[in-house]
This record gives sequence, C-alpha cells and structure tokens, in this order.
Amino acid sequence: MRILPKSALAIATAVAVAGGAPATGQVSNPNALKAAIVFNIMRYVEFPGKPASQPITLCALRGAAGSGEFAGLNGQRAGNRQVLYRSFDGSSATGCDAVFIGNGDSADIARVRQRGTLVFGDGGGFTSAGGTVGLVRTGAQIRFEINLRTANETGVTISSHLLRLASRTVR
Repeated sequence: MRILPKSALAIATAVAVAGGAPATGQVSNPNALKAAIVFNIMRYVEFPGKPASQPITLCALRGAAGSGEFAGLNGQRAGNRQVLYRSFDGSSATGCDAVFIGNGDSADIARVRQRGTLVFGDGGGFTSAGGTVGLVRTGAQIRFEINLRTANETGVTISSHLLRLASRTVR
C-alpha cells in the first residue's frame, strides 16, 4: 500500500469528496458538485504575482449552467484566500483569477483567457480547446481534466499532487 504525503492526502480527500476522484454515491446536484470541485481546485493553484493571502476573484459567465451555485462560494476561504464571486456577461473577464464559462468553445476560451487566469468549463473537449480545467461528467461522477500547457502559458501553477488526481492531463 502506498502512503501519500499529508498534502497529497488532503487533496485526494478534498477532491474525492467533491467528486473529482473516484467516489461512491450519485450526483444529486451536478452544478453544486462542479462548484465544490472548482473551489477545491483553486486551493491548490498559485496565481502569478498574487500572494497566497490575497483574495481570489472567481467569475462565472452569466447564464452558464451552475453559475448560481458558484455565487454561493462568495466569502468562503480556499486555503488562505477568500473567494470573491462575480458574474460577467462574456465580453471581458478582466480582474478575474478564475473563470467558469460552462460549455465554451475555443473562441469563448480565447475571449476570457489572460495571464494569471484559470479557465474552467464543461465537457471532455474543453481542455483540448484551450481551457485550463474541464469538468467532465462520467455516469454519476464528475471528474476533471487539466491542460497543463495552457496553465503554463498563462503563468498559473497547479500542484503536482492535483495533476495526479486529474482524469486526463494535456501536456
């Protein structure tokens, strides 16, 4: 049996509870589960030029499935950082550290992608289209994929422990 370091165990537990790693149980509210996964992932990301004590601004595309659940993260603490939530209309995500755009395509991703921004979205093709983290529903579970190349291009650093938990990593 392999023993995980404390930090890896904490990540595995947090993400498994949120549904990112194999877990038992049915998805009763997939949008709430997506919000929990995004929240837990943000705990293990470093944003360029942003000290770990500064708040993270999480923006969700107005009208995207699950944007209401993301609003519930406002004021929560992701590690040492407070999460500040706001919705946006899709034209600009200026000032956002993390952005959720739902079922976005490469044009949508390009519109919101900027230095230091973690871009989340739905679907198996999301990371291949240039998004940073794709949330993929597989049966009763929601897993996440990571595009490490996009993260590196935008200057976002994702914990290696979190990378190991991703169902797929684009390099």
